[in-house]
Amino acid sequence: MALVKTCPTCGFGNVPTSPFCSECGVSLVGVAPSEHVEATAGKSDPHASIAAKRVCPDCKAENDAGTDRCVYCDCALKSEVEGAEPYDIELNWPWAKERLTKPLRIGRDAPAPENLIKEINAHGYDNISRSHAELLPDFITGGVSVIDLGSSNGTFVNGVRIPPNKPTVLKNGAVVRFAADLSVSVLITKI
Repeated sequence: MALVKTCPTCGFGNVPTSPFCSECGVSLVGVAPSEHVEATAGKSDPHASIAAKRVCPDCKAENDAGTDRCVYCDCALKSEVEGAEPYDIELNWPWAKERLTKPLRIGRDAPAPENLIKEINAHGYDNISRSHAELLPDFITGGVSVIDLGSSNGTFVNGVRIPPNKPTVLKNGAVVRFAADLSVSVLITKI
């Protein structure tokens, strides 16, 4: 069977190199090619598929339940377990301390938080990419991962450059450096 990019919205099987769905126009940039499975005709309960969706905290798009990253904007999706936070994750930036309560995009442009963008610009960290990296908390295991999003000047964990687009698990006390100058230490404590 041939590989296709199956549209997450309409289920249409597109050619593997297609950036947009030929049927409905949805972006397929984050969709990996796979074998096409025909949609079953006449679904028994139209609301059942909605319950199995995960809503992106950034762009509010619906994604399949097993998806870890939004297929539309590539933002990390929240954990399935809501409200479970037995760990506290603190970020020590050069300008202040901050509690990590959800995935955090690092960069000079949105979807990074506005306050982070202001601090990066105010302190002259102009070698940070527009969309540099993302910190992903896991409150159940107490883990934190960092993903370099293909930045120009790299992301470093304890002085070692990490590969782009691959999560790197951080340990308590890890120092993450974005490009040449911006560093943050990660402190993980059990609540």
